[in-house]
This record gives sequence, structure tokens and C-alpha cells, in this order.
Amino acid sequence: MTTFRKAATSAFLALSFSGLISSVGCSESEPRAIADAAVQGTPSVGADAGDHTGHAGHGGALADCSSTFEAIEKTVFEGKGCTALACHGGANTGNLDLRHGSAYASLINRPASASLATPINLVTPGEQALSFLYLKLAAATDPTKPLPAGAGAPMPSGLTPLSVGQLEAVRLWIRGGAPQDGVVAGTQALLSCTQPTVATPNKSARPPIPRPAEGFQHASGPWVVKPNTENEVCFGTYYDLTASAPDWARVKCTIGGIEQDCVTYNRRELSQDAQSHHSIITVYGGAVPPSDPAWGAWTCAGGKAAGQRCDPTKSGVSAALGGAECGELSVCQAPPKVGTCTPFGPTDKEKTNSTVSAGGSQAPVSADRFPTGVYAQIPIKGIVLWNSHGFNLTASDADIEQYNSFWYARPEQRQHLMRGIFTPGKGGIAGSLIRVPPYQTQELCGLYTLPRYARLTELSAHAHKRSIEWRTWLPPQPAACPDGGCKPLDRAPDYRSTSYNDRVVLPYEPPRVFDQEDEASRTLLFCSKFDNGNVDPTLLKRKSVLIEGSDCVSSYTKNETLYCVDGDKKGQACTSTPECGAGGVCDACQVEWGERTEDEMFFLMGQFYVQPPAP
Repeated sequence: MTTFRKAATSAFLALSFSGLISSVGCSESEPRAIADAAVQGTPSVGADAGDHTGHAGHGGALADCSSTFEAIEKTVFEGKGCTALACHGGANTGNLDLRHGSAYASLINRPASASLATPINLVTPGEQALSFLYLKLAAATDPTKPLPAGAGAPMPSGLTPLSVGQLEAVRLWIRGGAPQDGVVAGTQALLSCTQPTVATPNKSARPPIPRPAEGFQHASGPWVVKPNTENEVCFGTYYDLTASAPDWARVKCTIGGIEQDCVTYNRRELSQDAQSHHSIITVYGGAVPPSDPAWGAWTCAGGKAAGQRCDPTKSGVSAALGGAECGELSVCQAPPKVGTCTPFGPTDKEKTNSTVSAGGSQAPVSADRFPTGVYAQIPIKGIVLWNSHGFNLTASDADIEQYNSFWYARPEQRQHLMRGIFTPGKGGIAGSLIRVPPYQTQELCGLYTLPRYARLTELSAHAHKRSIEWRTWLPPQPAACPDGGCKPLDRAPDYRSTSYNDRVVLPYEPPRVFDQEDEASRTLLFCSKFDNGNVDPTLLKRKSVLIEGSDCVSSYTKNETLYCVDGDKKGQACTSTPECGAGGVCDACQVEWGERTEDEMFFLMGQFYVQPPAP
């Protein structure tokens, strides 16, 4: 599978780029991370974070720019001469007009004009690795990251490139959804035009919907995260492609013991607002209809019709008349439940395996293009289950929306069915052993055996913020852990990631082949190191600073146990601050398995398909 995501998370840049602009000399008006999987790297912001104009950009009583995008227009587009008449002003080189009033519409979700082997937008909200504007700017700032042949010259061509700080501001803006209005956190000190100091929630524009003859798009509708909180929810939306899916895209399938029609696809793109920590999307294809009380009362989410009862099966009929249509910016939703999608809805969902995967991501954007002959399928009609975990570190309500787009796979493209990996390892016990007292670290390991004839296309991982290092080793491994549990290997891992909220997604192109009969030759070992303030003091779990919804109650003892922060009895259990001695406070907590980010998880992720030998 070819997956295009952020260079620091995946670098699935199997793209052939050609020039966004020709090598036009535009006059100027004023002057991060180890490659963990051989793909990770983000520029660090050093002393040159600004543009050296003496304008600190920290914000004052009156901001010069009302939004991050306006600051980028003034500092980058105008400040670097990109709006000059001979460049992206009147000449509109590359069909791109960067003048104020035209720049935003010219950039967002607009394809580069050059003939690319794989199309790429000038700016894809949420993903700088899919934004050709960023790639062109980055190539000038960091010459060690040259553009592929045929991509034209870096921007600005032949002139002083953006500083590291200015480039980081552009990256943060794109990563934050590339909004036209509002302030993206972290950009205020990086641009020469001062912005308001208070950041606004991230929001991305809706991506284009595939043409009906080529594909379809599922929209989640919004769910709200209150200021300075996090939450995780599960909710449902309904779809029915019976009247629109081409006959050639349909196949018979069996889901939950029910033979039914499915549609096939070999390309999928998920876009979600950037404050989402993760999205896990499945489709229910069981026998329980949307009208069953197990789903709850369907109502319109978002827009002017918010709260209006609706019937998701009556497409084309206004919700006010008992139908599914909730109007602009609104979707007919089954009511959200706090937590994951297990359990959610009817009980047969867990008992009969009546759900299939429909994607997911730990980044604002993920884009999957399967290898030749590989496809996936979902029911032609069903209920999409959206498991979304989001943060809101701003002072305003934030809503998170997701858009999942699919492109149909033609019959000649359907030889092997794509499968997913989402596992805590054999026996599923490793994650439940997460117990990290304050000022300590713990490393847990698990095993996963691929089926014979597997073709591994992707590896990744899922854990929370105290997972400071994840490592995975390809076979051979023992098929079972020895007494005392599996241990990390001495050799370098095949996969490594150190950022919990920007996990490396490592592609294998071509796929790794596992034809061996013995399990040891098909078994992966994966380990995560969890830190509760031992390596990084800022990761110490403290009750006094937990965001709303988190606590220090042990999932094992069901009691709250606190520990001393500093003082004479640092790291020892306590019931009150005086027990901790001079300079100490009774405030630290143990890190354990749990759904919230203050707790931890442990899942190997990836994708593969099976290709048995020809008879």
C-alpha cells in the first residue's frame, strides 16, 4: 500500500513531483527529530525562529494580523516577493495567485497544475507532506531534502529561503487544518506579523467528494470537546449506496454470518480536524436496523437543525419532515457514547463479528492507495461507527469532524483482500500489565504472527504520551514468549517511533514476503517503553494537572493511590502532603492501561494481504 502522510510520520512520498512553478526569479521585499524509521524528520526551531526583521511576533495590545493565514500572507507571500507581478501576482505562474484576497482559494485543496504521476494538492489541510507548497518551501530551507527530478526549483526560486521558524509556521498552519481565519497555536512567535496571543480550535475544510461514478464519502458530523479537556466518544451515521454504486464495484460478501452486497475500493483518504488524537472507523453490517432502540435516538448534529430528530434511512427528505436531511453543516447521528465503540449499539456487533474496518488515523490526514490487485470492501449499506479521541487545549468549544472518502476498485483490480493489524499481541495480556509507578519506566513486549503467504505493506503503532519509544522487529522471532515475558532484541529495530501523537507509519514498497511454513519466520516482536517522569520529568502523572475526565484511581485496585513528588520521600506512596517531607507534595499517580491519554495503551498496527501460490 502506498500511504501518503507527513514526512515525519510516514514519508510515503512515492510521488513523482513536477514543478509547481517554473524557475522564475521573484524579488524579495525583506530580507526536529531523528529519522526513526528512516522516514521521520521535522525541522527544529532554533534561534532563527523569526524572520530577523526585529518583529518578535509575540502579540501585543493590538495585533497586526488577525489570523495565522494573514501573517503567512504578509511574512511569506508578500515578504518573499511571491506576489510580485512576474511571479504569483499578475502573471499567476503555475495558475497560482498568491495576492491577498486570492491566495486562500488558489491554494486549498487545489491540485498542482503540473502533470504529476500521483496528483497532489497545493495545500492539503492537515498534511504538509501532501501539500506541494510546503514541499517547495522546505526544499529551499533545507537543501538536504531535495525535490524529486522534474519538480522545478525550490521556492522562492534563487532567493533567500524561509527561515526554519517561518517554515515551521507554515507547517503548523497546514497541520492545524490550514484555516483562513483564527490563530494556530505555536505560530505567533514565528512570523513577523503579530497575531492575537489566544489560539483558536483547529478546523479543516471539507475535502472534495469523489464523483458518484468513482467513489463516495462518509461524513461524521461534529462532536464537541469542551475547552481545556479531552474526550473519547463513539457514535454512528448511516449510509446506503444501493442506488448509486456502479454494478462493477459490487461483490457478494458475508459479514456477521449474513450474505449481502458489498462495494469494493482500493483507495481511501481520511481527513479529520487536527485536534483529534486518533480515529478508528468501522462499519456495522449486521441484522439490527437503524430503527432499533439499541442505537438510541437519531438526531441532527451541528448546523441550524442541531437536536432535531431524524430518520437516517430516508435520504432526500428533510429532517423536519421525518427524514435524514439535516441541512448544511449537519449530519443525522446516533447519539455519542463516551469511550470506545466496544460496547456500542446492539450486542450482536461483538458476538457475530458483524463489523469491518473502514480506516482510521493518528494524524489529521491519511491516504491509502493499495498495491496493484489489492482491494478492501464494506457493506453497500450500513452504520459507520466513529471512534474519535480528541483534545481541546483552547479556551473555546471545539468540534471535531471527519470525512472518509473511498474510490471504487474495478474487477480487474480485485485479486487480494487487504487486512489490518491492531493487536496487543498473542494472548492480549501485555497491555494489561502496564503499571508504571512515579519516577520509573517499564518496557513491555508482545508477539504477532502473520499468516503464511502474507505480504506486509505497512507497520505502525498506537500508544499514548508516556510511550517514549516504540520498537518493532521483523522475523525471525520465537513463536511464543519465554517465561518472564518477551524482551527487546539487541539488534537495531526495523521500526522505531518516539512521538506518540505523530507516530511513524512505515510503508513496505514492495511488500515484505512471508511464505515460510514455520511460525518463527512469520512472527514480529514489538516493544514499548513507558516513562512516568523518570526519563522526562514533564511526563510525571500528577493529579493536580490532569485534564477533566482523568483521575488517579487504579483500574486494578479501584482505589486512588498517590505518591510523593519531590521531598524526602520522593516516589513513595502517601495520603497527604506532610508525609512527603520538606519540599514534597502528595500528588503523583501510577500510569496504567486505559482509554484516556493520561493512561496508556499498547497496540501493534499495520496492514497486509495474503497471496497464496498459484495452483
